[in-house]
Amino acid sequence: MKIKITTSTIKNLKYTGQSERVWDSELKGFGIRIQKDCFSFFIKYRNHHNKQCYYSLGRLGVLTADEARKLAKEKLAGICLNKDPAQERADDKKVMTVAELCDWYMDKGIGHKKPKTIQDNASTIKNHIKPLIGNMPIKSVNCGVLEDLLTDIKVGQKTKSKTKSLKPRGVSVVRGGTYAAKKAIELLSAMFNFAMRYDKLDKNPAQCVKKPKDNVREIFLSYEELPDFGKLLSNEHVVAVYGVWVNVIKLLLLTGCRKTEIQSLKWEYINFDEQYFDFPDTKTGAQKRVFGRGALTLLQELYKYRDPNSPFVFPATRDSKDGHLTAAYKMLGVIMNTRDKNNRLIFSKPGLAIHSLRHTFASIGEYLGISPLIIGGLLGHSKGHIGITGHYIHTVDKSLRDAADSISLEIMTNLVSKVERNGITKSYKNST
Repeated sequence: MKIKITTSTIKNLKYTGQSERVWDSELKGFGIRIQKDCFSFFIKYRNHHNKQCYYSLGRLGVLTADEARKLAKEKLAGICLNKDPAQERADDKKVMTVAELCDWYMDKGIGHKKPKTIQDNASTIKNHIKPLIGNMPIKSVNCGVLEDLLTDIKVGQKTKSKTKSLKPRGVSVVRGGTYAAKKAIELLSAMFNFAMRYDKLDKNPAQCVKKPKDNVREIFLSYEELPDFGKLLSNEHVVAVYGVWVNVIKLLLLTGCRKTEIQSLKWEYINFDEQYFDFPDTKTGAQKRVFGRGALTLLQELYKYRDPNSPFVFPATRDSKDGHLTAAYKMLGVIMNTRDKNNRLIFSKPGLAIHSLRHTFASIGEYLGISPLIIGGLLGHSKGHIGITGHYIHTVDKSLRDAADSISLEIMTNLVSKVERNGITKSYKNST
């Protein structure tokens, strides 16, 4: 049966007890299917394999006759260009979702990453990416979607307020923020690039997103603040209650090392004679990292009272899967909150964090006029510095050791009282 399919002619069509197709008299391949419960528009065509196919355009009511005719013309024109709407629809149903891409990437795409980075990636996926766009097909993700995602994470929208922590007896409070949003977009960009390598995507939609600045100020202890910070670390209550953490903080200050490098430091990594740490793995790979006389003095003192049953310089004080201390960032905040008898903070420096101690080491080096190249070597930077990785360093460079001695001694002498300071300086001069 053929008629010109219009709104008025459709009104005359009735269900006769069985499904029936009515063809349009003007547009070949366009028709309407009459069923008991609904009328639906469709097209009939042959694909480039000469296989006969039917493609549903939509139901009457959702589409008008004119809208269906216009859509049919578009689809039939595409078929002339070797497009197959039925196959495209089937492919769309099989397309990978963002959540599936996350799982695939975490299974196959992270072999080059370090455990801490993998843990952070998993947290970002669980707390931000999956809850917000996990169900979306990856081919539907565009710049606008990611801009919205960025905004939602910055304000903490749809993120869980609390989630089970990987640590014993704890929960992690999940918040949004600029840093979390930036990390989510960077991770998505890496995942989209991974998908492109396997022809799952044609382009990376994250490349068009302007990532926000962290707005993090580089906070460190100034030369003038070191004595007051030293008073805090030498406070009777602080030493009695948090003595081991005081030593962790001091060693971080005296070496410029990262917190994980000091917290997980083993005695076997320390070369006391040549004054360097032989780290088997760091953020930038295996390294021999030089340390100065100030750090050496502290390490020699700690060695006298080492735990014979632990390989770590700072073994865990209670059961821990790591076997060493892990909460320096938290304990610095606790120590900074120590008050005197008049309930006043002994030392105040808003924003001071564990990483600030590393910045402090660098700033003291600059104050002493030491080359940024040398300071970078002492900090273990990965590029643009001399003698900083196990691949390049075979003997400890004298310029590195001299610089480390100068910085660590300067920090140590400014952490203590004037009487102690004079004693340390004389001792150092006599030893050299």
